[in-house]
Amino acid sequence: MARLRVGVVGVGHLGKEHARILASLPDVELVGVVDPNVSQVEMVAQRCGTRAFRDHHANRRDAHNSRNSPKRHAAISLYRSA
Repeated sequence: MARLRVGVVGVGHLGKEHARILASLPDVELVGVVDPNVSQVEMVAQRCGTRAFRDHHANRRDAHNSRNSPKRHAAISLYRSA
């Protein structure tokens, strides 16, 4: 079975921990982390062995873990990568 490709959107206090845990799961491929804070997203991506993105549209994935402002949940959740 193929690994589930997951991205974490928002890597602040909780999101960075979600990324760390997802990166450790054998059936999950953490395909990227997304955050507008460049230094934070690059640090988390390096620590988790994945790519850093500033825009969730660029992160191709099967699923995402949204750890950002509730005002942005709908826009991110409704977006479907091709």
